Amino acid sequence: MDDSPWTGYDERTEQRRAEGAFHREVTARLDKARGAAERRGRLDDPQFEKELAEVMTTARQEAARTGSQIAEDGGREALAEAVRGDPKALGYYRETDADPCAWCAMLASRGAVYKSATTAGLSAGQRYHPDCHCQPRPIFTRTHTLPEANQRYMRLWQEKSKDGLTLAEWRRELEKESSTT
Repeated sequence: MDDSPWTGYDERTEQRRAEGAFHREVTARLDKARGAAERRGRLDDPQFEKELAEVMTTARQEAARTGSQIAEDGGREALAEAVRGDPKALGYYRETDADPCAWCAMLASRGAVYKSATTAGLSAGQRYHPDCHCQPRPIFTRTHTLPEANQRYMRLWQEKSKDGLTLAEWRRELEKESSTT
């Protein structure tokens, strides 16, 4: 019997996920660069060497980005597993980093409306998007005070979305607001 508190964690699945993500990113970029060089007819072409260096830099950045996402997902999963089933957990809110994208700021503007850590992270069918540093945060009292950023997004969303608001319009409102603070 497994005594691990992380019953939902499958190390092999996570390893395959990481390997697959790295492989897809690196292979796709290298194949594209090699195809361009082969069309020109030379792999020692100076332009190809320059492109290859750029591809390798981008591949390293994408690998780091994917690795960061997998590591953050692990922390999110650990939190969800630790709180899952705790009758004192009333709900969750989405806490953003200091510079969230418009989508994450909109989700954070909703406050503590999420029933689970999983639903606090759902985004267009994905749990979190690449470069997302949001975290699901549980609340244990009905008088919990949300972080200032969440309160600010909530006020702005309520003020600006009365007649409906597209994501592009929301993004512009956030940009205006951040340029004045």
